[in-house]
Amino acid sequence: MRTNFLEVLRIRTTGEQQEWISLLDEILNDNKSEPDFNLESYSQKNFTFIQLECLENYLKDTTKKDIYSKLMELRDELITLPVVNMTIAFEPTSNFLDRIIGIIRKKVTPQAIMHLSISRQIIGGFLLDFQGRFYDASLVNMIHALTKEKNYARL
Repeated sequence: MRTNFLEVLRIRTTGEQQEWISLLDEILNDNKSEPDFNLESYSQKNFTFIQLECLENYLKDTTKKDIYSKLMELRDELITLPVVNMTIAFEPTSNFLDRIIGIIRKKVTPQAIMHLSISRQIIGGFLLDFQGRFYDASLVNMIHALTKEKNYARL
């Protein structure tokens, strides 16, 4: 499997992961007994043009007889991706997601995807949880830390 399939398919979040799993399930179920794949027929279904283009790029060096097994392999790989839970205080832009997932894949694990939650209670910054390791870089946590330091300084 290509190490960059997440970038080829533009998968950053668990929502995008689930969307791709559903689309792959549809293709695989439709083509269980079909020897010939025709991806263009899916342009009339639930696929967007970008998804079809991404899938074509992913399959570009694959022979027609190997497409089914390649898609099964992709689906299995998608199911087992490591998930980084992240909470932020605002609705992220696509550019923000690209930057954050780039950092996560560089510093945590190259195959990571994000489960993103929004909580205005953290005011700003972020909370990160991955495999039992928790990092609180929220603004509310920083304010609490400063408040505690000032209280101790008065004693």
